[in-house]
Amino acid sequence: MNRNEIILKFLESDILKKWHWFTYHFQFYLYGREHPLSKSIVDAISNIDNTVPGFASIMIDRLSSISGKEKFLPHYEQLIQNFAELYVFNRVVDYFSAKKVEMVHEPTTKESAKNPEFVVKFEETVFGIEVKAPSLLLHMNHRYDNPAQISTRVPGLLESMKDLFGDSSITSPRDNPIKDFLLSANEKFAGFKNENKDFISLLFIVWDDFIYEPISAMLGEPSGLFLEGSFAKDENGKQTKFENVDAVLLDRHLINIIRATRDEQLHDDKKHAMDYGTKEDFPFKVIIPTPFSGIKIPEFIIDCFQLKGLSPELGAEYIPSDFIFWPDAILNEKKS
Repeated sequence: MNRNEIILKFLESDILKKWHWFTYHFQFYLYGREHPLSKSIVDAISNIDNTVPGFASIMIDRLSSISGKEKFLPHYEQLIQNFAELYVFNRVVDYFSAKKVEMVHEPTTKESAKNPEFVVKFEETVFGIEVKAPSLLLHMNHRYDNPAQISTRVPGLLESMKDLFGDSSITSPRDNPIKDFLLSANEKFAGFKNENKDFISLLFIVWDDFIYEPISAMLGEPSGLFLEGSFAKDENGKQTKFENVDAVLLDRHLINIIRATRDEQLHDDKKHAMDYGTKEDFPFKVIIPTPFSGIKIPEFIIDCFQLKGLSPELGAEYIPSDFIFWPDAILNEKKS
């Protein structure tokens, strides 16, 4: 499907026929013009479809189906999550554009219909990627309104914070979404791991600027999901292990996708919603190998996704934390 055909399919879809969060952005095409957000989406879909034929039709149908309920925020968040998938998949296609590679969108195995976003075969390596983005709108409001935030479950910490700030003035950890992402990815990758012991499984989480939240959820002492004292337990009271996930990749790009939908200036010199940036650009993309896997992540994957290991040198937000206190001056700045 060429670019003009992709635009025509958008114009004939429910994005323009029903109430949709992005009708405004795509109706520019009716007048021979192009909105920056719709341009970035069309460009990414076209780019991927050239490598994975049929992707364009599937993605446009999916985006247009999330419609029909006026100002329904769960629909907005679903669309943002689909844009995050586009953002990651587009990067993979760009990176391997000059290489001999096989890519399959939403593949399945013989033992399960559950599937990650895509699987890539490059030389002798086969790897799969599951892309996740959280529903953050309500959580963002809590961050902006509350003077204190707990980022890691620490015994006695919540009670101490309540004594200082009251019950309703504390932002809770965002560790349950990370647990759910890991459980989902673990299940989706199981069949691939069973069929190929060398299969590499990657969970790519697109978050916003508060990247310490998922980092703390996984590595925060004493209850992080990757620690023996993890708050996630199995039916025997033992640590839940995500043995089918080899590594978690984190990128702070979600805020730019959201800002692009609002016609706001993007952060960090990004040009458009699908702009992946470079390895040395701030904010950095990071990799967290899971303690449940012995597989070494190949260097070409590190290079593809421009990944760095966690380090204090990357900034304070790239290390686990237990709580954050926001002074009034910072709260006021965040709200402005």
